[in-house]
Amino acid sequence: MKLAFVFTACLSLSGCKLGDPNEKLIYAESGLPVNCRALIAENIKGWRSRQYTPQEALESIDRNCGADGYNWGIGK
Repeated sequence: MKLAFVFTACLSLSGCKLGDPNEKLIYAESGLPVNCRALIAENIKGWRSRQYTPQEALESIDRNCGADGYNWGIGK
């Protein structure tokens, strides 16, 4: 019984991806942000430099990092 539990636990953990894709800023070769951390950093820089309004920055974060966002887990 114990062996079956250990086997099941190991099997379920082997499918998990270790690490956080948003641990560090990741950019594509084009210079565009690839993960949510980089995207949020760029939105803050744009807002501080008055390139984006607060509404535009939040809409970008929601669109790219929201529940159905494009940037979840894309980082390497």
